[in-house]
Amino acid sequence: MPLYPYRIYAYNELVKRGYDLMVVSVSNKVERYDIPLLFEHKVLFYKKRKPFVRLNGFNIHDYENFDVIIIPSNLRMLNYYRFIRPRFWAKTIRWGHLTGRTNGNKLAEWVRYKFFKKFPALIFYEASTRDVFLKHGFDANKLFVANNTQYVDPATVHPNEERRYFIYVGRIQERKGLELAVKAFSLLKKKNDDSQLEFVIVGGGDDSLLKNIAKEECISDSVRFIGPVHDQGQLGEWFSHALAYVSPGHVGLGVLHSFACGVPVITCTGRLHSVEFSNCKPDNSMVVPYTVDDIYEAMQRLYSDKSFQKILSLNAYNYYWQNCTIDIMVDGIDNAIQYILQKIKNE
Repeated sequence: MPLYPYRIYAYNELVKRGYDLMVVSVSNKVERYDIPLLFEHKVLFYKKRKPFVRLNGFNIHDYENFDVIIIPSNLRMLNYYRFIRPRFWAKTIRWGHLTGRTNGNKLAEWVRYKFFKKFPALIFYEASTRDVFLKHGFDANKLFVANNTQYVDPATVHPNEERRYFIYVGRIQERKGLELAVKAFSLLKKKNDDSQLEFVIVGGGDDSLLKNIAKEECISDSVRFIGPVHDQGQLGEWFSHALAYVSPGHVGLGVLHSFACGVPVITCTGRLHSVEFSNCKPDNSMVVPYTVDDIYEAMQRLYSDKSFQKILSLNAYNYYWQNCTIDIMVDGIDNAIQYILQKIKNE
């Protein structure tokens, strides 16, 4: 994968804990970062050989000189098969979803589990996948969880501000289901005589469909399109006054940024979400059917029931800071590394 900015904080934290770290990322374009990198960073270009991928320049490093090697769980990356050699088994950790795209293919699943049992340690994005592997007979001692998360600077969080609008933060994409959110918000406006109530959409992308819906529903003045915002301080300000983060379709890391700022989430069942959706619980989110009426009802309750909104807000805030900080994520990686180092020492 490319070196995503949110991952830089995790890698920097590993360096702060004393590791001499080199990160090899994969991208066919040059990335620039505003965050200082405390680790050595190498970028490799790739070529697709359907259904596989090969990295250019992967073999320039002497991987035998590294104490521990952590690689993604992508079985389509041809270069990673060099670590099947016996001399690498003891120090190679797989990290990622570890579920693949088998779509219920029993043979593919059998091969995957058989292959991953050879590795001395596995790191999962979330605990439920670890539980699945336990059911398939994996040793619990070699399974670790590093919850995928979003770094949020505590200085940008203002959880006690007045809540007065609904918000969406992220790319404007069809899979987000924002057209349903705008229509649900239109119902909310019609049911409540509040000229100050707004739906704030923060992010880039084609917003023409959403603007047309807002115009047709006569709520153009109440749906604000802010455009992309990347500065954490500015994002914190936008989140600080939000009643809820509304993304009926796909949700991912935005859930955790929202929680960190004390903003509960409204999203829907039956959609293709990222693993971060598993953090949406009944006491910090409203997960409803994918219909305009159900989304409206969730918005209505959070708008009209201030005590309920405050409870979900507080639970969302506590959930992030108790379970989903970068430090906690890195604990899982750190524990896996220490497990491997100790195992190698004992052998």
